[in-house]
Amino acid sequence: MRSAYTRGAVVSRLVDWNDLLEQPLPPLPPDADPTRPGQVRRKAAAYRALPREQQLRVLLEWLPQPLRRAPRIDWDRIPSRSITYLLYGRANDRPDRAHLGLLAGVAASNGVLGSTVYSQLTSIVTVWDHLRSAYQLEDLAEIGYEQWMDFGSDPNRMRRFAGPIHHYQAASAHMREYFQLLSVDAAQELTSFRFPELPTRFTERFIPVTEFRREAEERRKAKTDVLVPLTTTLVALILERKKSAQRFIEWFRAQVAAADAGSISAPAELEYRDYELDVNRDAQRVEDVHWIRQPVSIRCTLWDPRTYTGHHHHKRWIAKQFTRGIRRQKLLKGHDWIYDPGLRERYFLELHDSPSQEPWFLSIVRRGVLLGGNGKGSRSVSGHSGLATPSHVMAYWPAGAVPAGNRTRSLVSGCALRERPGNPRADK
Repeated sequence: MRSAYTRGAVVSRLVDWNDLLEQPLPPLPPDADPTRPGQVRRKAAAYRALPREQQLRVLLEWLPQPLRRAPRIDWDRIPSRSITYLLYGRANDRPDRAHLGLLAGVAASNGVLGSTVYSQLTSIVTVWDHLRSAYQLEDLAEIGYEQWMDFGSDPNRMRRFAGPIHHYQAASAHMREYFQLLSVDAAQELTSFRFPELPTRFTERFIPVTEFRREAEERRKAKTDVLVPLTTTLVALILERKKSAQRFIEWFRAQVAAADAGSISAPAELEYRDYELDVNRDAQRVEDVHWIRQPVSIRCTLWDPRTYTGHHHHKRWIAKQFTRGIRRQKLLKGHDWIYDPGLRERYFLELHDSPSQEPWFLSIVRRGVLLGGNGKGSRSVSGHSGLATPSHVMAYWPAGAVPAGNRTRSLVSGCALRERPGNPRADK
């Protein structure tokens, strides 16, 4: 059997699914039991953690007997996301859940992609819930041609339901094809699990795709037209921001050169003063936009790892774990190159000023955009040298030598400013 979403023909296995239920399997964890109460996410996670054989067993135990006997359905092909939706998610307590289960089995056996199977299930539930609410239906079988016509007669409603309706139509095609290939007895046994199909040419009549696309293009064009007059201003602002960052880089290099020459020594109290160009953001018209010159200043301390560790060695958090600022197990392995006086990239700045006075690019670093790690306590600078990150030497050292709460503040300039060995241009 084929589908518009399939990557090739899929041959369903001839399996007696009832025989699989008789095979011994480990007991089911309580959190994965769909009949027990519990938090949906926890139960779904417990189900996904099960081996695939046990996942299939849980699904088969839930399926009504007629569905287990349904021919040409490979229940093992249903993706776990769709199964968790049926057993634990929004469809868990629906009276028409078996209808959705049959659709999932048919679509998956037809080779439909797992993401599309899930989209069909959720879309059909959305349409069914609306139909029940709008026409006071107790059973979906009660919906008739008149209700479908009334449902499609509202253009605004069709715009809202265009996506779900297309999935509904695709699901109806799969079910129609499946029932056409069944024997009379098998079709009669499964008729109660079949959901009402869309009327013929419903989407062509009530969902004008061309019109919807034109409206979407007009909305995008309206947003773009607002930006076109500002293009020159935005480009100029980007160039000015780049100049501001370059001036800071050059100032930082000058301080490093002075430290290498002996003119200043770490720790050195420094102050950086400059200006930045911005635009008045309260302008109502393009003609009202003009440049604003804003002063920026930073009070900071120039450090290197050896000096920083020496000044903080008395602190308990470093005295217990470090010898000369290196973790003892690392020191035994000879990882002391961070304290080599000839190390090229060994300087960083500790900032002291208010964030409201600092250059624009330092606020990005303060927000932790350049940091990695899973938790706040473990976040450190990326260990990969590249854009806006130091070399791996200066990236890993803060994770051990600087307390987690101070890393962003203390090493902000060391992260933002770096120069690759042999490359005189700073990566910014």
